[in-house]
Amino acid sequence: MPSLHRGAMGCPRSEPHPASPFNERNQMSQSRIIGLVVLVLGVVLLVIAWRASNAPVDQISEALTGRYTDNTMLYLLGGIAGVVIGAALLLRDAMRR
Repeated sequence: MPSLHRGAMGCPRSEPHPASPFNERNQMSQSRIIGLVVLVLGVVLLVIAWRASNAPVDQISEALTGRYTDNTMLYLLGGIAGVVIGAALLLRDAMRR
């Protein structure tokens, strides 16, 4: 018989099973979720920047000016920032545990 303890309203509730994905040890923290989302968005922006840099218009612009278009640079910088910030949040959360 599972042990019962009092919930928020004083009603008895059972303790979650240790192997349950909903126990406290297995819950994802808010910073881990945000870090994962930011990391994925950063990777998506990097893929968009890579694809944009291979576009004919961007190739011509780079050949004439020696640099990529402003949009490609924004995608590239945003992607790098997203990957770095997302990884930092994930590592910070992992170091706390």
